[in-house]
Amino acid sequence: MTKPVFPKLSKNWTKRLWWAQWPLYVLLFLGMSHSLNRHLLEEGTKLPNLSLYTQSGAPTQIKWPQSEQTIVLYVFAPWCSICRVSMPGLNLIPQERARVIGIALDWDSAKQVEDFVASTGFKGEWYLGGTKIAEALKVTGYPSYYVVSGDGLVKHRDRGLTTPPGLWLRTIPDN
Repeated sequence: MTKPVFPKLSKNWTKRLWWAQWPLYVLLFLGMSHSLNRHLLEEGTKLPNLSLYTQSGAPTQIKWPQSEQTIVLYVFAPWCSICRVSMPGLNLIPQERARVIGIALDWDSAKQVEDFVASTGFKGEWYLGGTKIAEALKVTGYPSYYVVSGDGLVKHRDRGLTTPPGLWLRTIPDN
């Protein structure tokens, strides 16, 4: 009879190994988050004025400064499945806490975006953007978020799936 190459571990040892993995998971999550966000505008950067289009195709602009209110810029694509899951959570941000603005990029038609927004139940305002907006906001993936002060300074940035409580916490006023 040959000895096993790896000795059998006791149940207590396996539980200890499981708990020892948590710091690795946290480091992995933080590393992935940093990697996803590395191309976005830095916190403290002032956003440029944004030339967008309404659903009807009329040109409009978001200029800084706005009001004193925090603004959440949610950049999405109508084909993005993560956007479909996360977009309804934007409705949970109280209007008195933050103004939520959706910006559609990488779309084929205004109707496609309109249908997508309607299917998610998103109730906020949204606009159509193009490659110049993607370049100005340094968006390389969807969804991308910017939490912006009323004077146009980036307070927080993120990309990928986020939860309503996460966004809610990021929109707490600095006062």
